[in-house]
Amino acid sequence: MTRRASLTWWQRLCGGPGRVSDLALEAGLDRTYVSQVERGARNCTIIVLARLAKALQTTPDRLLVPQKRTWGQA
Repeated sequence: MTRRASLTWWQRLCGGPGRVSDLALEAGLDRTYVSQVERGARNCTIIVLARLAKALQTTPDRLLVPQKRTWGQA
């Protein structure tokens, strides 16, 4: 998955730009840490992955599996 595709995927899950601080607060993580994970500058542990998934109301495996592309997506 390219960086651009992962950001688009992340924004779809988060509900758009500007939600990183909301997600960090909900997951009990630092905003800068979540931002680094979003940009691919930092990897996270399985525990953090579970916390992010819970905050996004999804499952950890859904965060790991690349989302299928639909027509018109870059």
